[in-house]
Amino acid sequence: MISKISSLTNNKIKELRKLKDKKYRNITETFLIEGVRFIDEAMRQSAKIHCLIVEDEKLLEDLKEFKEYDQLQGIDILMVSSEIMKEMSQTVSPQGMIAQVGFPHLDPLTFKQDQGLWLYLDEIRDPGNLGTIIRTAHAFAVDGVILSKGCADPYQDKVLRSTMGSIFKTPLLIHQSIDFLTEQVEAGTSLYLADLENAQQLPGIKPDAKSLVVIGSEAHGVSEAIRALPHHSVMIPMLGGAESLNAAVAAALVLYEFKGRG
Repeated sequence: MISKISSLTNNKIKELRKLKDKKYRNITETFLIEGVRFIDEAMRQSAKIHCLIVEDEKLLEDLKEFKEYDQLQGIDILMVSSEIMKEMSQTVSPQGMIAQVGFPHLDPLTFKQDQGLWLYLDEIRDPGNLGTIIRTAHAFAVDGVILSKGCADPYQDKVLRSTMGSIFKTPLLIHQSIDFLTEQVEAGTSLYLADLENAQQLPGIKPDAKSLVVIGSEAHGVSEAIRALPHHSVMIPMLGGAESLNAAVAAALVLYEFKGRG
């Protein structure tokens, strides 16, 4: 159903604006994405779209060109003023279309299969790094990405834009504690820590059939609690003598060695 809205005090608009807040996103299990291409990508991956906010009817016509448009049948489509779109948008230059999308749900049992390569992010708090790592995991067909409790919210705008649509293509399991890793190790998963302590140097390391790569935080690296678990440490040679790499760069290099070369 299409409705025209011209006031920021409209109840629906006020509810949607609350989705800029992490707490409300978690309550509703929905988040906002912006732009025709991003929304089309969500539809391609069969994401649950709850509502569409559009400024220009021409953009709606553009969306109709995509074969997935039928997925929008029956949802609320709000035609809004440029003032409302500017307030709803989280970019400097609004793209004229925003969608409210449901959280992609992943069954934790997915991680109990007998083989595969997963990525565990230990308190990656920088939104840009988190989004880039999710995109990289998608590029290398990683089986899933697990986020610790201290990671940035994957459904905030900066992370979403950094994923370039990969948020809908990369299995995510969020808010996981070290208990998750402990269970995985006990079940036979091999841990590979991107860490300097007692590390083997890349390239030349072949991961086990069921492996989990751990990338530590930008500030503190892999936590001591994780280091206490049985693991292998891997290091990236840095010929120029730099002490460390950006977390997203480190993740990309390790995944390339473990998955890309295969």
